[in-house]
Amino acid sequence: MELFDRKVAIEYGIEGSAGKRHDQLRVAFNVEHKLSKTPNKAKITVYNADEDTIALLLKPRAVVRLFAGYGANAGLIFQGNPIATKSNKHPVKGDRSAPDWKLEIEAMDGVRIYNTARVSVAYTGAVAWQRVLDDVLAATGLALGAPPPTLGASVVWPAGLTVEGPARDVLGRLAHLVRARWHIRDGVLIITDGGATTEAAPLLSTAQGNLLSFSQTESGYAVKCLLDPAMRSGRRVKIEGVRGRPDSVYVVRDLTFTGDSGWDTPFYCEMTCRDEADTLTSKSAPDNSTQSFGTDGWAVFNG
Repeated sequence: MELFDRKVAIEYGIEGSAGKRHDQLRVAFNVEHKLSKTPNKAKITVYNADEDTIALLLKPRAVVRLFAGYGANAGLIFQGNPIATKSNKHPVKGDRSAPDWKLEIEAMDGVRIYNTARVSVAYTGAVAWQRVLDDVLAATGLALGAPPPTLGASVVWPAGLTVEGPARDVLGRLAHLVRARWHIRDGVLIITDGGATTEAAPLLSTAQGNLLSFSQTESGYAVKCLLDPAMRSGRRVKIEGVRGRPDSVYVVRDLTFTGDSGWDTPFYCEMTCRDEADTLTSKSAPDNSTQSFGTDGWAVFNG
């Protein structure tokens, strides 16, 4: 659906199967992305969805994808598994004589993998950090977003390694060993070296009109902009034209997409950011508190 060049579409289906797409229904949403391993989440409301749509979203291993933006720049803002759905009838805003069906969906990105995936691998000879990560990806079915090119290059277990436990815990150990952070975003594993991802930085500026507000807070900066599907936690953003501040690059930490495809006014991003220089100097410390996943000899991680 398009209003003032807004575009919103929803796709849904079963993992590994062909899905369905709606781009003419009214869709409202609130999507939260965070720079942490906790799954990102979304609340999506679809109006006048048919019974087949509702039935499909209730099936195990269902997936929902949400697209939003302006004109040709519309793109994916969320992908995840529904964890709760509710359907009821209510009056349409502005016309209380005509009821609508309202389907409410709560979904989380990578929640099935986060909650249930386990890893069990053993190596009898020298094994590198990247090989262990590749085997974790194979066990979970996750793809890997572009990591820093030399991440983990110096970590080797010379006498072999045994790893067993929840995939989220194994990923946490691997990340800590190289002073990195990880999270699942749009169904893909993202690993950063404590700074930002390697993706290009979108531009927000007062001259372009897509920067709505910018203010400093105790923990960084609060930024509001027109909805841009390129925004993600961990990504750089260039901000220009703020009075009293030089043009600079920031790193997005927490991000919320809020929108409605045509019946209400919200259609924007709100995010908290930090200076890129501050982010690069605040990398997480390596986790040497336990020898259950050390670099000497055999190690076993059970959970």
